[in-house]
Amino acid sequence: MVNYYEEIMGNKITNFLSIFDSKWKEELSSQRMPYFHAAQIMAGNRLRPIILAWGYYANTTNIEHEYILDYAVCIELIHKASILLDDLIDDDNARHSLKTFHVEYSKTEAILYAIYLINRSITIMYEKDSADNSFYTSILLKTINNMCKGGIIEVSSNGFFTLQDATKIINLETTSLVENSFFLGYQLSNKSVHKIPEEIYNIGHLCGYCFQVLNDFEPFLAPKINKKYKGSTNYDFEKNRKNIVISYLYGACTHYERNKLISMNDFKYVYHLISKYKIIDLILEDIKFKINSIKKSISLLEKTNPSYYLDFTKFLDNMFSLCFQKCGLAFEYNFLSN
Repeated sequence: MVNYYEEIMGNKITNFLSIFDSKWKEELSSQRMPYFHAAQIMAGNRLRPIILAWGYYANTTNIEHEYILDYAVCIELIHKASILLDDLIDDDNARHSLKTFHVEYSKTEAILYAIYLINRSITIMYEKDSADNSFYTSILLKTINNMCKGGIIEVSSNGFFTLQDATKIINLETTSLVENSFFLGYQLSNKSVHKIPEEIYNIGHLCGYCFQVLNDFEPFLAPKINKKYKGSTNYDFEKNRKNIVISYLYGACTHYERNKLISMNDFKYVYHLISKYKIIDLILEDIKFKINSIKKSISLLEKTNPSYYLDFTKFLDNMFSLCFQKCGLAFEYNFLSN
């Protein structure tokens, strides 16, 4: 019986994460750019490539890490490009408690290198498609298109985002990359599969959404940790950027409170309103609903490979526990329980 968790997440040199790390360093070296040791390029949890690997093994019992490595690199290249631009837009000084790329180098280099990374990702994918008579570049282009649309909506707004706006941005930016990473992995396992189960889309989509929403909690529930991670205090409302907590709050508070919220950058007042309207509890109820939807999707698929889905639920349990922990919350929804 295959231990999928160990095969993907383990520390052995034959496991996916170890092999991917070597491939990532090889890719950076081949670029012949002066950014091989850049903190934000080398650092990271590799979530998107890992999600791709989990998607792949959802549809095959053959352990073929090498086959999916180039595709995983393409996904990570897009993610890194988005990080360089996101940190630049938010003017963050740090990520993972390390200097952001535009601080370590320059803003101009961050923009140009992000463009290069996107082009490099498309080039690798197109070359793979040409060699294998495949069509996976279209998935990558769709993802890039969605992320760019979300970014444009975000930076072009002059006011607070409604809940609908914030949800749309999250779905276009963060969710799109996670969802399509999982979908691409599943598709790679069998080119002849023309109909992807709706549950595969649902799992990838809802995981991406929940991960981002929990990330939006951090400035409000764990400000000291967030400041250390980001290098500066950024409560999002200071720059009128999207944050699901603020969007919920903006829709819940009175006209007077809303005007006061817009006209001042007082975190204590914002936190007072968040507590008053129980915004965190409202959002957690939505997350709970989405987690239950993920569990339902898994239950509908698990009969195809019980061993895989047992390991996959273990992975999700650990990921969500980590996300909740970063917010200073306890994870009470356990994927491993029915």
